[in-house]
Amino acid sequence: ASAIEFHGFMTGDVILTVTSDRDSFFTVYIDGERVDTRFEANGSKALKIATFEGKYFHTVRVVRQNEIAWSQSLLRTLKITGYLFEAPEDRPLYLEFFGDSLTSAFGNIGVPSDPAPHDVPKYQDATKSYAFLTTEALNADCSILAMSGVGIATGHYDYHFLHYFSKFSHKRGNEEFKFEGARVPDIAVVRLGSNDFAVGCTKEQYVSRSKELVDYIRSGYQKDVPIIWMHGSRGGDFANWLQELSEHYGGEAGGFYLLELGWRDHGVGAGGHPNVASHEANSETLLNFIKEKNLIK
Repeated sequence: ASAIEFHGFMTGDVILTVTSDRDSFFTVYIDGERVDTRFEANGSKALKIATFEGKYFHTVRVVRQNEIAWSQSLLRTLKITGYLFEAPEDRPLYLEFFGDSLTSAFGNIGVPSDPAPHDVPKYQDATKSYAFLTTEALNADCSILAMSGVGIATGHYDYHFLHYFSKFSHKRGNEEFKFEGARVPDIAVVRLGSNDFAVGCTKEQYVSRSKELVDYIRSGYQKDVPIIWMHGSRGGDFANWLQELSEHYGGEAGGFYLLELGWRDHGVGAGGHPNVASHEANSETLLNFIKEKNLIK
């Protein structure tokens, strides 16, 4: 859900030139309204994302639908007729999400018979993920740090979550992310663990890496950012692991919240993952929880 947003007086065509090393898809919003067209780039492509009649003020937002693990896309040029204003202001709230395929919306616009993960981008739209839907409902900005297959301790990759997401861009190099000057989230939402359990994970691994992530967030921003730790209904020992994690940070009094929610209770997309209806239901659960706990002004 990486995005570019701009506004100004424009007429005629608005054209973005994008290069992508594999299939990538984008959602466009014009004056707050989602455009029906799903824009695609592979290689170098000029995308005509809007055509305006007359010369009027407009706001344009372009949001990437696919996760970084699949492809890397670069914006090369923006062509308009007219002139732009200063960058749009930040929205009042800012949420940061940390997760795996359940957050990156793997398979959400597909059906169970679709051949994901062999053709990931066709069946993935981050702008219809629970994370993006929640921030839109709150009129918030968001950062979605998520990658299918990653685990907080183990998962389907050689490394754990923070190995990738402590980098400025793990696709381009090993430069460590610097928190100085970074916008501090009003809420951090974590949803990690499914891939750890899929490949086997011990309590010590899970709890240790979970603490490492929470400490990384809070020490980096130098603030006790409220954290919502989302999880499925595993019960048994896992519930005790989460309780131990919660108690370590003082529970809700310490700004650490546990939220249980369904996975694909409202339908299945490609690769056995939640479809859009399930993401919408998850978003509603998260929104109600945020309001219930008075986590925003």
